Amino acid sequence: MATRANFIIDQGSTFTTTIDIDNNGTIFELSDSYQARGKIRKSYDSSSSVDFTCVVSDNSPKQDVVTISLTNAQTLAMTPGNYVYDVEIYQSPGSVTRLIEGETIITPSVTQSTGTGGGIGVDSPSS
Repeated sequence: MATRANFIIDQGSTFTTTIDIDNNGTIFELSDSYQARGKIRKSYDSSSSVDFTCVVSDNSPKQDVVTISLTNAQTLAMTPGNYVYDVEIYQSPGSVTRLIEGETIITPSVTQSTGTGGGIGVDSPSS
């Protein structure tokens, strides 16, 4: 059964987190044939999704980890609100294991970066 964790992600910000790969309390080492994938969707049955960038790190003999991330451009393009996500490890061809799943809230951005480095103009009070 997958671990449940909920995230709050700021719209327009880079998001990164690391997932320890746990096998019922014991260290779980992935072979080189394992990969990871993950998606975030508005709802479980949404046809559109955003892909996490997933990197499997072999930390032998210590705990292996999966790092997931979204770029600031990805989170900026997401409408603020509630989402669901999951992340899996898999071997091709072979087994698939869901590592983590949960809900995500994308919080709205006030600054609303355009990616051009521009900011919001400030009106000076007239005297």
